[in-house]
Amino acid sequence: MQNPRLATEAGLNSYEIFRDFLIESEPFTQENGLLSGMRKPLRPALTKRYGEHLEALYTELTDREADELRALRRLGPDQPVPETVLRAAQALLGQQNGDLEPGARFLDLGGDSLTALSFSQLLKEIYRVDVPVDLVINPVNTLRRVADHIERALTSEHRRPTADSVHGPDATRLDVADLQLDAFLDARAIGRAERPAGPLPEARTVLLTGANGYLGRFLCLEWLERVAQRGGTLVCVVRGSSAETARARLEAAFDSGDPELMERYHELAARHLHVIAGDIGEPNLGLDDRTWQRLADTVDLIVHPAALVNHVLPYDQLFGPNVRGTAELIRLAVTSRIKQFTYLSTVAVVFGNESAADESADIRTACRTRGLEGDYADGYAASKWAGEVLLHEAHERFGLPVAVFRSNLILAHPRYRGRLNIPDVFTRLLLSLLATGIAPGSFYVRDTGDGSAHYDALPVDFTARAITSRHR
Repeated sequence: MQNPRLATEAGLNSYEIFRDFLIESEPFTQENGLLSGMRKPLRPALTKRYGEHLEALYTELTDREADELRALRRLGPDQPVPETVLRAAQALLGQQNGDLEPGARFLDLGGDSLTALSFSQLLKEIYRVDVPVDLVINPVNTLRRVADHIERALTSEHRRPTADSVHGPDATRLDVADLQLDAFLDARAIGRAERPAGPLPEARTVLLTGANGYLGRFLCLEWLERVAQRGGTLVCVVRGSSAETARARLEAAFDSGDPELMERYHELAARHLHVIAGDIGEPNLGLDDRTWQRLADTVDLIVHPAALVNHVLPYDQLFGPNVRGTAELIRLAVTSRIKQFTYLSTVAVVFGNESAADESADIRTACRTRGLEGDYADGYAASKWAGEVLLHEAHERFGLPVAVFRSNLILAHPRYRGRLNIPDVFTRLLLSLLATGIAPGSFYVRDTGDGSAHYDALPVDFTARAITSRHR
């Protein structure tokens, strides 16, 4: 049975939640007044007959969940971590005792980013360690992996930086002064970094993050074509339990039913693509020391579009993958030898700040502080702003060559079938307009004067080419 609270948040009501129960108790018929002549449930009749009973069931379930959560907060720290993680998931997802296994994935159990946030905060309250939402909703992570993360954090002598440790607990205004590379990078790694003596070499070995993302897959194609001309290699870091599963996930991102696209990808990937299983949110990108050092020695350019793109989650939950992950890539960029660095930011960084929109401006002086007032997507914009701040410091301290691209709306590919960014709000709006043939008045809010609306958006192929063509 669904958790009524979660179902209500999803837009369902009590009667939809318990429909099966009601039908089993008493079939809906016209004779008993529960069905209309169109054979649809009559809600006033249902309310009159079952409302009181349903409210009692709802209260019982809510109280049961509250009791379980109180017990977890009180007793959880003294219980084995895997057991507490399972009980927390059961309570928040409305699962029955014994239904969950350590190998289950949170998203497969019906969770989403918002319930993952509640899950993350609950575990943080119990264990006093950071449990990022990205860890919970990672498509390759299980509840066992979440428990492993907590156990490592509890036994580790060195805690990784968090939003609380960098900016202070519950900060509502972020300051440039908080974001110092010393908080993220090992002092020995900083000491070894030297400024490049001359021009950097041509990018023959390119490291790309987020290659299975919407923009990332076309950056992957563009860079495969470029390194192929140079006899080079594109290295993609993709989440997966092994290199084989990571490569399979990347291939699945290209498989939209367009044979021309798959043929192009396979032809280029066969000779010039190397996929490794990793995670930008983990220490060393989730790589073993040998693989990390090999990348530090051989990579010429790091292209970093990977991020947790979520306009609802707060900054502290986006800090791990978007800020700490960028810092980890900076560490790679200054280890062994200085590398070129391309960073995909967002145009939201400069909203409301014209001086920051100047491409020659130092973001650290143009936008010294960033407020977290709870506005739409302010956590995501702040996390990308923080990444820009760290990269400016790396450029100043080590001479790290950095190119920052602040992307706006990215539209579908004009050539390949099925290349739609389905989760994107604007894409869904366009699909709705096509399906219904109607548009709300607000769609034309930026009328250009000639009766047509204008939106600042570019096709994904153009965006990918613009980014890659910046490098030699």
